[in-house]
Amino acid sequence: MARLISNAGKVDKAGLLMRESLQPGAKAVALTLGEYGGREARFRTRTEDGAKMSVQLGCDYTWIPVWFRLQRVGDTFTASQSSDGITWFTVGTSPVAMSTSYLVGAVTTSGRNTGDAAKTNFDNVMMEVAPPPAPAAPAMLAVTSSGSGDLKLTWTNHATNETGVKVECSTDKVNFYEIADLAGDAT
Repeated sequence: MARLISNAGKVDKAGLLMRESLQPGAKAVALTLGEYGGREARFRTRTEDGAKMSVQLGCDYTWIPVWFRLQRVGDTFTASQSSDGITWFTVGTSPVAMSTSYLVGAVTTSGRNTGDAAKTNFDNVMMEVAPPPAPAAPAMLAVTSSGSGDLKLTWTNHATNETGVKVECSTDKVNFYEIADLAGDAT
């Protein structure tokens, strides 16, 4: 995500880009502003190496400053734009079977224009990685007492992606404190 705050010189397109490699014609997605009057947002997608990029039209009346966001969930890429960074408009969504290792960046092109160099300024540039999904909840929790004040907890562990189990206790159901830090496969 980034906010495009200014263009100067002969800018043809400016925006955000994700591509599989630096090879010409690599799989890629891009959200750009420019072309045909300079205010048209476009989501471009190249799903196969060497293929031509397809285009999904965004807002024809996009004014700088503008927020752009490219998101990837699995092999689905979504491009969005916003005038305030809060309310987002989806420009397009496209499946691209891209490697899990890829390049992300800001792009500025001068296209066929000549003369002054293309200059673009971005601010509020952010990259976010979504956390992994939460582990499956345990099932069949049972509590037994030995009679001496000790409690034994047992449960069925259905999770496969946990790295540990923390057991907490509370005497007032509001404030909890950790009483055990167990291995991920604990039952």
